[in-house]
Amino acid sequence: MKRLLLFLIIIITLLSLTFYFINQANNEEKETSEESFSWVANYIWAEESEPNMWACFRKDFFVSSKKDIENVKFRIAVDSKYFMYINGELVVRDGALKKQVRDCIYYDEIDVSDYLKKGENNISILVWYYGVSSFSHVDTGTGALLFQGKVGDQDILSDETWKVIINPAYIKDEELINKRLAEKNIIYDARKELVNWYKPEYDDSSWKNAKMVGTVYEKRYGDLIPRDIPDFIYSDDIIPFENSKEYENKLFDDDITLALELPYNKQLFPYFEVESDEEGKVILVSNIHDFNNELFYGKITYFTKEGKQEFESPSWINGDRIFFYIPKGVKVLKLGYRDTHYDTKMEGSFVSDDEALNKLWAMADVTLLVNMRDTYMDCPDRERALWIADASLEMEEAMYALDPNANALYEKSINTFVSWQDSYAFLTVVPPFCANLQLPVQNLIGIQSLYKYYLYTGNKEILENAYPHFKKYMELWEIGDDGLTRGTGEFYYNNMEWFDSQGKVDRKLSGNVWYYSTLTYMSKIANVLGEEEDVNYYNEKIDIIKNGIEKKYYDGTAYRAKGFKGYDARANSILVLSRISR
Repeated sequence: MKRLLLFLIIIITLLSLTFYFINQANNEEKETSEESFSWVANYIWAEESEPNMWACFRKDFFVSSKKDIENVKFRIAVDSKYFMYINGELVVRDGALKKQVRDCIYYDEIDVSDYLKKGENNISILVWYYGVSSFSHVDTGTGALLFQGKVGDQDILSDETWKVIINPAYIKDEELINKRLAEKNIIYDARKELVNWYKPEYDDSSWKNAKMVGTVYEKRYGDLIPRDIPDFIYSDDIIPFENSKEYENKLFDDDITLALELPYNKQLFPYFEVESDEEGKVILVSNIHDFNNELFYGKITYFTKEGKQEFESPSWINGDRIFFYIPKGVKVLKLGYRDTHYDTKMEGSFVSDDEALNKLWAMADVTLLVNMRDTYMDCPDRERALWIADASLEMEEAMYALDPNANALYEKSINTFVSWQDSYAFLTVVPPFCANLQLPVQNLIGIQSLYKYYLYTGNKEILENAYPHFKKYMELWEIGDDGLTRGTGEFYYNNMEWFDSQGKVDRKLSGNVWYYSTLTYMSKIANVLGEEEDVNYYNEKIDIIKNGIEKKYYDGTAYRAKGFKGYDARANSILVLSRISR
């Protein structure tokens, strides 16, 4: 019996060691593969490059062996968005993240093994070039596609052998004048479309060869960094609107505007199938009833060809109702949308006996989701921008409402935020190309949120990465002889008194309260990181500010600045939370 037991122990030990060494070998092979990869492709584009331009690229290549298409990965970077087809099948929809991190450009890595075949193969890529810098995107100055892959011993690189054409069906939009948005509204003329241009059999002999517009080392493109959030989610099929059936298979007697209902405000790609009695009819789709999208993103203008046709917008919009303007002579066959959102699940739950509270939770849940994409935001139809305070508050909501996939979006927001630090100052909305805003209270909220994130997740690495930036920022704040802060120095649009637009704000008190509160968080972060000298430094400042607030603002009942009528409940609440209040 003892011999049998000993034999089993030996067998189990050998098996465990075998699996361990196999796993180690696989990991080493993976690390070696990643370390050995280097970019050798160049950025390419068409001869002409203007804002809001759509370019179609094609590349044919031959695969001689099935073994060559095992574990094949393509890496792609573009300015600004792309759709990739392989052998006529859509592989990537709405690819690439906006260029947000300073001096960097994101690239996607896609496993395409299942789409390739032995023999002739084709890659077709539609690239949308925004052509403007905004609150959410940095323009490189030209449309650009960077592509690199290896199939067997064959390198597939973006170079002058690729075929390219500017897609004539996409017309430039001059209506949307909101400079905070990089995207323009979609205008598509079906009479000019390149039918099946992405199919392998398409004849591209009349297309021109691509032009090299830059190397991977050029500063305007920046360092190539891998996508750091999950791929976006898309529904496999077109989903009917809540009331689609009321309008489908109908020919209306006159021009009509249809209001299509959604279950809640969501991100979507509108879709329609129609039959037009003649070409040139104009169909409008918008998230605004009067189709006035000068400032708010979300309009499609479509010129019909004659006969049956279908169209799915290549750009997502949001809304809880989508409006379709259908002209006389156009028969509606199908109306729907493709659902899309950040890859996270609503795993949090809240249930009470109060139905109003239950509804409020559900509404807050979907509101959070519609404000997640390339970054956290609060205006998916007006800005799509990273304001650090928005990201901070939404992260705390996500901790209760969403699964851990949401964590990557907050970390991306922090990495973007600190990448734009300039002369120690933080810019509150980044990229900052529409306004160079340095709003201290929002920045302080961002610092506090990172410690809260650490408490939720235990992620010490992001503390280590961001702490040096936060430390430099806190060094900007000056404390006067009265023990109160005087702000952060002479930085452009240093709006020390900006808090919010809701009600009266005791601004002098609030500025000092927020700074004091953030000092307590910096002390906690420094303690986690073992920075004892910094802990002492922050604690000294905490005592100075605390005494200054007590002497200057406490009136025997609560805290307020001289001349302020009443009491600012928010400022006093923060004092309670910071344990300074009596």
